[in-house]
Amino acid sequence: MRCARVNALQLGVDVDVHLGSWARAVEFAPFDLVVCNPPYVPHDPGLDTAAVPATIGPGRAWNAGYDGRLVLDPLCEAVSNLLADRARLLLVQSEFAKPRRTLAALSSAGLDAEVIARQWIPFGPVLASRASWLGRPIVSIPAGARRSYS
Repeated sequence: MRCARVNALQLGVDVDVHLGSWARAVEFAPFDLVVCNPPYVPHDPGLDTAAVPATIGPGRAWNAGYDGRLVLDPLCEAVSNLLADRARLLLVQSEFAKPRRTLAALSSAGLDAEVIARQWIPFGPVLASRASWLGRPIVSIPAGARRSYS
């Protein structure tokens, strides 16, 4: 939040910055821009979470239900109530939470949705701890390699 305010100040742009739950954001709506990095990592509550180091933060920051859509689905349903005319939503999610399903949900909510960037990154500690449950091998980027966008 501080970063957004400092950037706006340096650019001479008058903005109101709010940090918090999208569910409470309707109190301040409409917005011209909503930037959202919700929890989107699939999670089997029956799994042992001890494999994830406690030092990386609370599970609520990434655990998003069995299919990774615990927050994404209600957000997609409500986001049109948050946006002003001609506003933008920038949303981050993983392929494990089915981006096509997000696009369809946003479209159903009356929005024109598209993927504007893709980035491949190696598994961090959370996804690495769930790799076998997700049915994926743990992959790492060779030293010196760059991440790619498409």
